[in-house]
Amino acid sequence: MLASNSPRRFSVRLRLQLAFGVLTLLSMATAAVGAWGIVGLQSTTLETLHGDVRFAADVRQLQAGLLELRRFEKDTFINIGDAAQVASYHSKWGGAHAKALHELDALEVFPTASGEVSTFRHNLALYADGYETTFQLITANTFKDAHEANLHFVQYKEPIRALDDLTLAMAAESDKRAAGVEPRLDARAKATLVVTAMAAMSALLIAMALAWSTTRRIMRPLTSAQQLAQAISGGRLSNALVVDGNDEFSDTLHALQSMDRRLAEIVGQVHETCEQLAATSRDISQGTDELSRRTQEQASALEETAASMGEMTAAVKQNAEGANESRDVVRGVRTHAGEGTALAQEAASAMSEIRAASTKIVDFVGLIDEIAFQTNLLALNAAIEASHAGEGGRGFAVVAGEVRRLAQQSKSAAHEIRQLVSDSRDKVTQGNALVERTGHALIQIQSGVQQISGLVEEIAAASQEQAGGIDQVNDAVASIDTVTQQNAAMVEEASSASRTALELTQSLRRQIAFFQIAAVSSPVSERRTHAMAVHTDLVPA
Repeated sequence: MLASNSPRRFSVRLRLQLAFGVLTLLSMATAAVGAWGIVGLQSTTLETLHGDVRFAADVRQLQAGLLELRRFEKDTFINIGDAAQVASYHSKWGGAHAKALHELDALEVFPTASGEVSTFRHNLALYADGYETTFQLITANTFKDAHEANLHFVQYKEPIRALDDLTLAMAAESDKRAAGVEPRLDARAKATLVVTAMAAMSALLIAMALAWSTTRRIMRPLTSAQQLAQAISGGRLSNALVVDGNDEFSDTLHALQSMDRRLAEIVGQVHETCEQLAATSRDISQGTDELSRRTQEQASALEETAASMGEMTAAVKQNAEGANESRDVVRGVRTHAGEGTALAQEAASAMSEIRAASTKIVDFVGLIDEIAFQTNLLALNAAIEASHAGEGGRGFAVVAGEVRRLAQQSKSAAHEIRQLVSDSRDKVTQGNALVERTGHALIQIQSGVQQISGLVEEIAAASQEQAGGIDQVNDAVASIDTVTQQNAAMVEEASSASRTALELTQSLRRQIAFFQIAAVSSPVSERRTHAMAVHTDLVPA
């Protein structure tokens, strides 16, 4: 177990890495032991295959070769008289002999069979010499039949028996070796199995020890953390906790312990804050109740003021409406006076134009009178000239007389027109004077009406301003009344909110009372509360 002030830090990661490393090494060692067993078993198997099994196979091949030699030998003797067959079997015997020599070469690699191989080679050479000698005699037609050949070949039977005995002895030796292969392989396999099992068991035991140690090292702080969390969830704060070690779990326990202490401080501060908040909520509730009562009284007073201002507003609006009506009447009179003045000015202007036209008419009439006078003189001269003409100028005299008569009528009419125009001009002059006097009177009336209109305008404007001011006062009173009503509602809401806050504060106090705090010091104040022993529950075993 490491003390909390250990200068060396074995972290959980390092422990797990070491554990996994050891397990990896154990796995590799177990695999190496298994591989060693397999390699050993393979080596024993290969040694057996290349030794005893190969020896047995070579011996069996040698036996088969020897049998082929004897068979081809017999076939050679049987076919005496058929040179082709004899030559064929001689050739086959030669191949079997070469094969037997090859098998002997293969058996020489086995040290235990070197003596038998040497003896076998010597007897085989004697047998081969006897066969070649007999074959030469057969090709020389020395023998009539196989019986004579066999009788001649009897002298070589001793090497043949020696060869048979040697093959039997070597076969027995190979059988003996083959019989020992299975026990040897079984022993090797059992040894490999035992060693591998022991290695695996050792690795398992070491792995179980590592797992137990690692699990214990992990579960002890986790159990302490679980107990601390359960204590906190049960409302017990400021718990005593002994932290052992210097790894991540120890850091976690330190952090949980700091969190527990900090929670105890926070809960203590919240408890004191709830007490202060409850007292403040009660004061606010009382103040809002008193403010609500005064606001209601102010609202009643404002309602009465608003009613009085409404009556005053109605009277002022009535005066303003009368002033507006008078203003409208005066404006109408002023408008009519202006129109009369304008008409009088237009009439005077028209009179002046008529008088000017009368003067022009007089001038025109004078011109007509002058024309009539000249026409009369011309008509007279024409009559005189017509009388001088005699009978030929009579018609012209009649025309001249008629023209003279028309000229006289024109002169008479022009005189009457001059007289009428003169009378009209005099009357126009009198009417013009009357129109001018009327215009002056209308101008004076218009000036008076304008003065009256200005006064009425000022009265109407003053009435409008007074009505507007009273409206503004009414609006202000109404706004004040609305604000007062809103303030009353807000005060009522604030009162209700303060009561709710008081209830919530009391509820929060009841909830905070769930936490039991041991003797801790708070930045706000020093508190002494019920101490609770949790050392037994939280200290790791």
